[in-house]
Amino acid sequence: MSNEEASTTTHRRKRNDRSGFVVYLYRMLKSIDEKASINRKAMLCVNGMVCDLLHKIAREASDLVEQTHKHTIQVREIKAATNLLIRGDLNKEVHEQAAEALARFTSGKGGAGKGKSKRKSKKSGHRSKRSNTM
Repeated sequence: MSNEEASTTTHRRKRNDRSGFVVYLYRMLKSIDEKASINRKAMLCVNGMVCDLLHKIAREASDLVEQTHKHTIQVREIKAATNLLIRGDLNKEVHEQAAEALARFTSGKGGAGKGKSKRKSKKSGHRSKRSNTM
């Protein structure tokens, strides 16, 4: 085996950084318009904006929880944080979209549960423990 062959066989691929929302942003773009495209730099910019906004909301919600001497961030704190960070009509739109997404998720139509059916356990007619947790 020559040096060239040895270097190619021992060279490992670097794993992609999978933190962020790039995959989901791309899916959302394609759901809006199949022919639309976005270059890598623009996608990373949008991803950075989304991550930054998410961190700001989490930090603000954490501060609100700390001020009320509680230990758990709940829906109320997230809503208050978004009210403080996002103003005007965009805030109203965010709350409407969040309520719609939550309704879809809890009803099992679309979102994380898309394509999965709720199976019944074999021994009894009750749902499995996994489906009862939602």
